[in-house]
Amino acid sequence: MVFQGQEQFLWIASSETIQRFDGRNVYKHAFPGNIAQAFCDNENRIWVLSQHKVWRSTNDRWGFAEIPFDTLAGGRPCAIFQLKDQPPTILSTKGFFTWETDKAIFQAFPLPFPPAVSSIRSMQFDTFGTTIFYPVKKGYVAADLATGIFHTIPEPAEFFTFCALSPDDY
Repeated sequence: MVFQGQEQFLWIASSETIQRFDGRNVYKHAFPGNIAQAFCDNENRIWVLSQHKVWRSTNDRWGFAEIPFDTLAGGRPCAIFQLKDQPPTILSTKGFFTWETDKAIFQAFPLPFPPAVSSIRSMQFDTFGTTIFYPVKKGYVAADLATGIFHTIPEPAEFFTFCALSPDDY
């Protein structure tokens, strides 16, 4: 996956490394296990989900620190994302958890959406406005985090890629 941060650096995530390209140099940072997802949040912090652990860039914009996530209470992190004007959010096997900046922890999101499957490929997850799409045991869920309404989309066969497009994408 490739994305651009607010400082215009190009970030490239491969299986076990994330690289920052500044136009001249490439800086690499290795992670334990496969990188499932990575993105730049509204505060220009880089978040990485690797080996079901969550990492966030430190103030020097290059180092990463592991962010504690209680897998016993919160389940296994499957995806990490951020909707417009919202804090970073984790989708886990036990629900949704939003980042509380003041407490520096992820707190349970109180809506009763179906849990995700334990392993989500980045191509099986997407967002559109306030709605997220993610796989569950027998299909996909389209869950609107603003209204609390969700719909299950049965799948006749496994989707390889799920992509939600908006006019803003063009």
